Amino acid sequence: MKINALDHPNCFVGMKYAEDVRDNPLNYCVKIGYAVQRFFKDIERVEKDETCPYTIDIDKAERFLKLVQQFEHVKGANWKSKCILYEPWQKFAFLNLFMFYRKETNRRRFRNAAFFWPRGNAKSAVASQVGLYFLSLDGEVGPEVVCASTKKDAARIVFDSAKAMAEKNKSFLKNTKTRPLAHTLLHPPSNGVMKPLSSDAKSQDGLNPSLILGDEIHEWTRALYDVLDSSMTKRDDSLFVMISTAGFNTEGIGHEIFAYTVRVLKGEVEDDTWYGNIYDAEEEKENWEDVEVWKRANPNWGISVDPINFEAKAKKAVQTPASKNNFLVKHLNIWTNQASPYFDLESWDACAVEGLTLDSMGGERCFMSMDLATKIDLCPYVFLFRSKDKETEKFIYTLIDKSYLPEKRLEDERNTSYRRWVDEGWLIKHEGAVIDYEKLEADIHNDYKQHKVNSLMYDPWNATATAQSLEKKRVDLTEYKMTTGNLSEPMKQLDAVIRSKQIRHNGSPLLRWCLSNVVAKEDPNGNVFPRKDHDRLKIDPIVAAIMAMGGWINEEQNTSVYEERGVRFI
Repeated sequence: MKINALDHPNCFVGMKYAEDVRDNPLNYCVKIGYAVQRFFKDIERVEKDETCPYTIDIDKAERFLKLVQQFEHVKGANWKSKCILYEPWQKFAFLNLFMFYRKETNRRRFRNAAFFWPRGNAKSAVASQVGLYFLSLDGEVGPEVVCASTKKDAARIVFDSAKAMAEKNKSFLKNTKTRPLAHTLLHPPSNGVMKPLSSDAKSQDGLNPSLILGDEIHEWTRALYDVLDSSMTKRDDSLFVMISTAGFNTEGIGHEIFAYTVRVLKGEVEDDTWYGNIYDAEEEKENWEDVEVWKRANPNWGISVDPINFEAKAKKAVQTPASKNNFLVKHLNIWTNQASPYFDLESWDACAVEGLTLDSMGGERCFMSMDLATKIDLCPYVFLFRSKDKETEKFIYTLIDKSYLPEKRLEDERNTSYRRWVDEGWLIKHEGAVIDYEKLEADIHNDYKQHKVNSLMYDPWNATATAQSLEKKRVDLTEYKMTTGNLSEPMKQLDAVIRSKQIRHNGSPLLRWCLSNVVAKEDPNGNVFPRKDHDRLKIDPIVAAIMAMGGWINEEQNTSVYEERGVRFI
C-alpha cells in the first residue's frame, strides 16, 4: 500500500516508521514488532482477500492526526513547538488504529485499544487529545466521552488536561462551540459531553459512552472494568481506550488486559476488534541497565523522556533494591511476577496423532470429566485413557475432548476461530443462546456406555442436577471440587507426561489454544492452580483434563475405590 506524502503527510510518516520497524527489528522493542507484523498482515488481507470484512480509509486517519496536533502543550516547558506534534511512532499508532473500517457499516473496526507505555511517554496528553476529537470533531450524535479511573483525582487527570487544552485553543472553542465547565466539557451542537468518572462514584448506571478513556488500568478493579465494558454495547462504533504503565498486581484485570493484548499482537488469539500498542523491555530485562534497552522501551526518548533524569533513576535502582522494582515497572514497563504459560506447547505439538478418534480407542480404560460451569460459553467433557507401553513399561495417556458452544457465541467476532473449529469438527454447536443440557447429558451417557469408564469426574458448580440425572442412569460419578489441593498434583502430572511425551491427542487446535491459555503461579508450598490471563481466554477442557488425571492419581492411591457404587468425593 502506497501513501502519498503530499495528500497524507502524517500517515506517510507513520507508514515509514512501520516499514523501518519491519526492516530493522533489532532497533525496536519486540512487542512493537509484533504490532507492525500484524499491521502489514491486515493490509495484505484487505488488499488480497475479497472476503475480508474490512476496508482502509486513509483520509479518516489523516484527518484525526491533523486535527489532534492543533492542541497546545499544557504541561512542561521548553517544547520544540507550541502545539503537541506527534512523533513518527505516535503517528503509526493512530494510523493503525483509525485506518481500518467495516465494509458493511463504514464504522470503526477496532472497539478496544490498549496502550501500555512507560512513564513519561505522553500517555495522558495523547488520551486528552483523543477525548477532544471524539467529543467535538468526530461527528458522532450525542457523543459521551468518559475519563475513567479508580479514584476521582485519578479520573480527572486526563479530563483536566483535555479541559486545559480546549481552553487554550480559542479557535477550537469558537469553531466547534465546545463549552468548558468545572466538571464537564459540553458540545451543544451534537449534544455531547465529556466527564470524569471513578469507581468511587455513586453509580455508573445509565452510561452510553462513545469513548471511554481508561487511565492507569493496572490499578483497576475487575468490577470497574466490567461495568464500563458492558456499557460499550449500546453503540456500534464505541471505543474503549485503555492507557497504562505496567504494575505490581499480576492477578488483576490490568495484567489480564496486558497479557491478552500481547497474545492478540502475536497472532495467538484472533480478535479483529482488539488493538494493541506496547513498548517495554520485558524481553530484554536481563540487560535492564543498558541505555539501548532504555531507548527501545521509551519511544519518546530525548523528547518527553529526559535521558539525564532517566539515568539518575537507573543508578538509584542499581544501588537500592527497593528502587529497582519501581524502575523496572514504571520506566521499562515490566510487570513484576508475571505469569508465563504453564504447559510446554512444543512438547504438546510433538504428541499429536493424526486421525486419532474415540472410536479408535477400543477397550482401553479411561476417566471422563466434565466442566459445566457455564451454559453460555465453551462447555467440554473429556476422556483420558491410559495404557502401558509394552516396550518401555511406561503409562501412555490419550486425551480427547468433546467441546460444545452455543450458536449465539459464534456471532462473537472477538474469537473468529470458533466458527472455523465448528466447520472442521473440533467444536460442537448447540442451537440457540445456551447449551442444551438435555442433549449434552444424552451425549455424555452414550459415550459413557461405549467406553470402559472408571468414573465420571465433575465439578459440582452448576453441574449437580446433571450429575444427579446421570447417577439415576447408573453412571459412576466422582465429585471433584476446584481446590488447589485437588488440582495441583494432577496439573503437575499432566505437565510431566506432556514434557516426557507420554500423552497422545488428535491435534485439535481448540485443545491446543486452551492449553496455551493456562498460566500458574506457585504458592510458597510449591502448589499450582490453573488460571487464565483474561476472561476471553478459555481453559475449560484443560481443567477437565486435570480433573481426569486426578482420577488416575486417586486410583493409584486407593485401588479399591471403584469396588463401591455411588457418588464419591475428592
